Amino acid sequence: MQNSINIELVQLIERPYSSPIEWKEQNNYLNGALLTGTEEMSQFSLAGWNIAESISISDDKSSWETIASLIDKYSFTKLPFPANRCGWIGYLSYELGRTLEVLPDDTIQNYSIPNAIFTLYKNYRYWDNIDKKCWEIEFLLEAENSAKRTSFPKLKLGEIKQECSKDEYCHKVETIQDNILNGDVYEVNLTQQFTANFSGSTWKLFKALYSQNRAPFSAYLEYENFSICSISPEEFLHCEDRNILTRPIKGTAPRGKSLLEDKKQKEALLSSEKDLAELHMIVDLLRNDLSKVAEIGSVNVLNPNQLQTFSNVFHLVGVIEGRLKKEISMVELIKACFPGGSITGCPKIASMTVIEKMETYKRQLYTGSIFIMNNRFLESSIAIRTGIIQDNRLFVNSGGAITIDS
Repeated sequence: MQNSINIELVQLIERPYSSPIEWKEQNNYLNGALLTGTEEMSQFSLAGWNIAESISISDDKSSWETIASLIDKYSFTKLPFPANRCGWIGYLSYELGRTLEVLPDDTIQNYSIPNAIFTLYKNYRYWDNIDKKCWEIEFLLEAENSAKRTSFPKLKLGEIKQECSKDEYCHKVETIQDNILNGDVYEVNLTQQFTANFSGSTWKLFKALYSQNRAPFSAYLEYENFSICSISPEEFLHCEDRNILTRPIKGTAPRGKSLLEDKKQKEALLSSEKDLAELHMIVDLLRNDLSKVAEIGSVNVLNPNQLQTFSNVFHLVGVIEGRLKKEISMVELIKACFPGGSITGCPKIASMTVIEKMETYKRQLYTGSIFIMNNRFLESSIAIRTGIIQDNRLFVNSGGAITIDS
C-alpha cells in the first residue's frame, strides 16, 4: 500500500439549510455530482463541484489495482465530520464484473462510456436532511473551474424502442426456466434495454423523475459527453468504521389508491411465496459474499424480509450486516460483492453466464453501482432505474427476476 496524503481542509462552514434539489436548481451552473434521497433511508445528501482529479477506468485486468491506488492516494481519516464523508464520487459499470470472473462476451455495446469514473472534487456541500443542517466544504486541492452557465431547454422525448418483443422476451423466460430445471441456476435477473431520442436539460429530466419518485439513493452525475440520472431505491454497500451494511431488494408491489388498498398490497407482498423465495436466495448469496471479507461470526441477517414503503411502490428488502476485517480495504470489500447479487441471480457466476446469452446489449452502467468513497467510508447504490443520456439519446433498462414460478 502506498503512503496516503492527508487531505487538508481550507474551510468547513455551516450554511443556512435549503433542500439539495433547491440548492442545485439555484446553482446548476456548478457542474458536477449530486447524491440525494429521502430522509427516512438516506439522511445525508452530498454535492461535489470543481474537479480536482477525474480518472476513467478501462476494462483491463489492472482496473481494480488502479481503483485501489486511487482510494489509497488520499487519507480522510483525520478530518472532522462531515468532511470525512467526502471523497471520490462516481460509478462502476456492471461490465467490470468481467475482470473478476471468466464470462462469455456475446452482448453488443449500444453506447460508449468508461467502465468506471472516479472524480474527486475541490468543493462539496453536505446536507443533514433530518436535522436540517448543511455545510460547505473546501479542500486544499488544485481544481479546474467547473462553473458553466446552462440554459434549461424544454424536455423532448421521442418514441421509446425496446430491445425485444413480448413474445421474444417470453421465449427468453422459458429458456431460463429450462436452465433452472436442468439445475444450472436457481434464479436469473433478466433485463432488456429501451432507447429514445432525447433533447433538453438532463437536470430537468432528473428533477422530473425525482419529483415523482423520491428514491433514497438517487444520483445526478454530469460528465463531458454524457449524463447519468439515477432514481435507485437500492443500497449496495455501506461501510463506516468497518461496519458493513447491505440491503438487497427483491419483491415489488404498486402503491394503492387508498389506505385500504395499501394494506392489501402489503399483505399480498409479505405473503408472496415467489417474492420471499427470491429474496431469501439473494440474502443468502450476499451473506456468503460478505463472509469473504468480514470478521468470522460478524455476518448477521438483521431482517430477512423487511417491507419498505416508497413513493409509488412497496419493496421487500433484506438487511445484512458484518464487520470488515482490519486488513481489508473498501475496494476489496466491493470486489468481494460485485456485481450485486440482487441484479444477477443465484448462483452469481452461473446467472451472469446465462444473462450474457439471453440479453442483446451490454448492461454497462445499469446494475453496476454509483458511490461516494474514501479510504474509510463507502456509500453505494445498485444502479437500477437509471438512465444514460449521450448524443441526444436516452438509454434505460428494465427487467426482473426469473424463477421456475415466473
